[in-house]
Amino acid sequence: MALSFMCSCPQRIARRGYYGAFLMDNLPLAKSLVEKLASNLNVHVSCKIRVFPKLEDTLKYAKMLEDAGCSLLAVHGRTRDEKDGKKFRADWNAIKAVKNKLRIPVLANGNIRHMEDVQNCLEETSVDGVISAETFLENPALFVGFRTADWVEDNEKDFVDEKLD
Repeated sequence: MALSFMCSCPQRIARRGYYGAFLMDNLPLAKSLVEKLASNLNVHVSCKIRVFPKLEDTLKYAKMLEDAGCSLLAVHGRTRDEKDGKKFRADWNAIKAVKNKLRIPVLANGNIRHMEDVQNCLEETSVDGVISAETFLENPALFVGFRTADWVEDNEKDFVDEKLD
């Protein structure tokens, strides 16, 4: 069993409730929460974060969470202000830098639109796995090779199943 501590939600409700990606404004609190969870539960604690605009801040954040007891870290390669995945590309270089800095497993999040992206991300970042959120919601058949019309190129029409809902 594991508990996942999500520090990546960029939505307005997270700002109002002072959780998700807005814990990035108070790193001592985020560290304290992970330490409390890791030391008082008999399950692994994983975290999901977004990157800071400056890579060194992201690396410090990730290392702090590892030191606090996080046993697996998922990194969304966009800042909390970069909410539109079609407009802002995730920074796989930042994710790779986090992977190289930590001893714990790291998962990449961002720019996973189809199966080729999974392989490309694994190769470019050396992470232990990938996750997908919005694209997976748009296309539940993502991991069997289907693509939504938004992501299909002209020569890939065979990858689209118009009946997918």
